Amino acid sequence: MNFKTIILATATVFSTYTAWAEPATEKSVRELLVATGAGNMGVQIMTGMIAPLKKAIPKAPDVFWEEFLKEVSADELINMSIPIYQKYYSEDDIQAIVAFYDSPVGKRMVTNQPAVVQEAMQIGQLWGRKIGERALERAKQQNFIPVK
Repeated sequence: MNFKTIILATATVFSTYTAWAEPATEKSVRELLVATGAGNMGVQIMTGMIAPLKKAIPKAPDVFWEEFLKEVSADELINMSIPIYQKYYSEDDIQAIVAFYDSPVGKRMVTNQPAVVQEAMQIGQLWGRKIGERALERAKQQNFIPVK
């Protein structure tokens, strides 16, 4: 068997992996999303969006927002997310990922993830601001923008 045949056979096996792999079950994907805290993180993000929404709808009283938040459900987000995971992961994949999140380091990752995401967002904003300032400065230097 020549090299091209081996490469072609290998590519064929990998490209058909999802065709013969057992699809992830709804139950296992739900277990993963609960283990990762995905639904709760979504609710936390939505809760954080209330302040900007209050500014956009200033006449709405606090009771409006309290009632609104009662309708925000981690389970609803999980249910909507399950088909996405089923599309990209096999049952074996999901079981391996769940095993990681059930491990001590996986649990620590879930515990620390909200703080990591918050700090990473702050760094991302700072980074974006610096890049924007550099672009503006360069544009001024090259006379693309009038200097004031």
